[in-house]
Amino acid sequence: NWDRLLQYNKIIGAIRFEQTRSNSQDCGAGTGLSTYYGTCHPLETDSQDTFGRDGWAGTPGFVYSEESSSFSLWCDVMAEPSYIREKIQHIRQGQWLDASTNEVTVHFSLYNPEIAFGLLSD
Repeated sequence: NWDRLLQYNKIIGAIRFEQTRSNSQDCGAGTGLSTYYGTCHPLETDSQDTFGRDGWAGTPGFVYSEESSSFSLWCDVMAEPSYIREKIQHIRQGQWLDASTNEVTVHFSLYNPEIAFGLLSD
């Protein structure tokens, strides 16, 4: 079962991949060094620009949050495993991660009935 982690832990709810991004800008390295440095991506800037091969809007379930300035992709635990694999493959091949990516966080909840313990990752 794809919704099990380390055999006994059941993933409950959805899995959310969250990405924060920065703007591209000139590094200000001067004409001699700009060839080597190209563009910079300062961590303190937030980007809402489309990215990836098909643009972020081309991925089903992909949303932008103004509140957290992040892009999220939700994977429903009740969906068919083949659909989840297809989504993951799409972001893998679609250049979801690039030079403007600051951070990727995976959010999920687990429940272990063997020890009656739940865990919320963040």
